[in-house]
Amino acid sequence: MGATVFQKGKIFGYPLRSDGNGNVEIVQGVELNEFAKSKIEVTTQELKEEKEAVKDLL
Repeated sequence: MGATVFQKGKIFGYPLRSDGNGNVEIVQGVELNEFAKSKIEVTTQELKEEKEAVKDLL
């Protein structure tokens, strides 16, 4: 598993695990349930709205 594309132009990052000593690894094999997918959709919608709100500033 790596970065996951949910919609064109929108990428959500890797799930990571830290051992507390500065070492980080990518968590493999994570399956998203419907709850997680719905939360990602909410975040995606918020990002769309924020992008629209500042488009004239870019």
